[in-house]
Amino acid sequence: MRRAIYLYKLGKENDRGVLGAIMVKDGEIIAEGFNKVKNPIRLYTAR
Repeated sequence: MRRAIYLYKLGKENDRGVLGAIMVKDGEIIAEGFNKVKNPIRLYTAR
């Protein structure tokens, strides 16, 4: 049982932008903060 939370930054790099997050459990998205986001940054991983 692995869970990973990915944090996304929407907008330009120098801009504050908007943060979106999704939670992935066993390769399946179980929670999503924003749709259609790119370039995931892995923030936190729990087993």
